[in-house]
Amino acid sequence: MPKATKLSCFKRFLRWDLLIVGWYFLVVMIWILYLLQQISLSPQTTASSIGQSGIFLSPIANDFEFDQSRLIFLISMGQEASLSKLVERFLWSARKRGKYEGWILLLTDAPVNRYAGLTRNLIVMNPKSHHFNTSFRDDMPYKRFKTFMIDYVDRDIKLNSIKLIYYLDVDNIVGNSLPHMFQDLEATYNIPGRQWLKTLPRIWFFANKYKHLSVQGGQFIVDRYASQPCLDYWRQLIDSNISESKDQPALHQIRGNGKNPRCQIVTMIPKKYLYFPTNSTIHKTVEDIKNGNGTIMTYPTLVHIKNSCNVTASISKQAEEIYVQDIVRNSDLSKKIHIRPDSS
Repeated sequence: MPKATKLSCFKRFLRWDLLIVGWYFLVVMIWILYLLQQISLSPQTTASSIGQSGIFLSPIANDFEFDQSRLIFLISMGQEASLSKLVERFLWSARKRGKYEGWILLLTDAPVNRYAGLTRNLIVMNPKSHHFNTSFRDDMPYKRFKTFMIDYVDRDIKLNSIKLIYYLDVDNIVGNSLPHMFQDLEATYNIPGRQWLKTLPRIWFFANKYKHLSVQGGQFIVDRYASQPCLDYWRQLIDSNISESKDQPALHQIRGNGKNPRCQIVTMIPKKYLYFPTNSTIHKTVEDIKNGNGTIMTYPTLVHIKNSCNVTASISKQAEEIYVQDIVRNSDLSKKIHIRPDSS
């Protein structure tokens, strides 16, 4: 073949190669522009809204709107608890004062029909028998169930869209908007975190005023797709010390100096969201209520009147009921509740 003909063929092949590459580049660019457009249209597509699973959280629901991405997890165990109205009090306050319409999962050893139908979007489950460990003191067999939360969420297909689990002790009373608290905490502490960063498994806890315990065990946040190793490690440490009556020492051990290679505990500042009233503060508030001439009191999002705490157990029945009534606005659910530590 003459040299000129060979050169002509080469140029034709080169043009085809360049044309194919050009079309490929154009398709890729169109796809990238489409993805960028979808991201820009999503109100929650930010660094703080992407989980390590790569699944986007739905937007924070406004007050009284259904939330598909977040769930509240409660535990109520023991006969005395089932005879009390702790669960009813929490549910009422979460719906009415907390303005929360999302899923609530209640784990209880009482018959399911004891609580079924109390409110919308409530799932009641009984614990698996092999999750019980009765070797512990007081109510530790029940507290240990916190480490199985994700297992129970996984049992119901209606909860497949859940990304974040908010564990709350059932003796919390909700005094203000839960969606607003969720929004502020997730923005402030980058929950659940950036998917493109290789980070340790983590759980988010409120700080404790006691240095030897470091964090509160009654309110915390779990990432369904990134926190399981932390829950497993927590349970491992709990099981290694069956004489312990609290779950916080194991958390304190995990937190250590902040460089634990298996789990990171992120400490949140309670601010306006978590409050532990004492005997004196309750009586002071009751006096303000009586002398307020109809003034409406405001409360933190979570008011934790510990039903098994010796301090609040000594509060007068009348004072506590006036205080709780002012929060929940339901006289039937404002009765004083005290449950022994081995039954709560």
